[in-house]
Amino acid sequence: MQGNCISNDTEVCSKQCNSSDGTIVPGTGVCSCSTVIQVEQVCNATCRAAQPVTTLMSNGTLLVKDPVSGKTSNFDPSTIQGFIGDFKCSSLSNNCQIYSVGKSDTGDFTYDYQANTAILAAAGMKANTSTNSTKLKLRVLREL
Repeated sequence: MQGNCISNDTEVCSKQCNSSDGTIVPGTGVCSCSTVIQVEQVCNATCRAAQPVTTLMSNGTLLVKDPVSGKTSNFDPSTIQGFIGDFKCSSLSNNCQIYSVGKSDTGDFTYDYQANTAILAAAGMKANTSTNSTKLKLRVLREL
């Protein structure tokens, strides 16, 4: 499917955008919904640059770096309550950046530009943000 066979933006986008309006992105068959919040509205470039970064190291430990204070912390993630399993990173660089993804009450996925609070607490750090929320709601594509 090349996404060019849809002729009625209104009907298709109403379904994909939960009864809101939107326009089909040419060649995809996917709608760009007018109700989707943009990244800059949630946590702009300055906000994102100030957030601690969490990396899973090749030895299975977590490295947390705070770009504002310069503080770093390296620890075993299994020491955090609720974190279980075999922590491994398989990438060419042997290190994997960690991203915080969640799910809202409405079932939509969220992406949080702030590091996981349990990880920050274990690292002895706090989030560096003055915004009320760093969570971006991600629209999950639903069946047409």
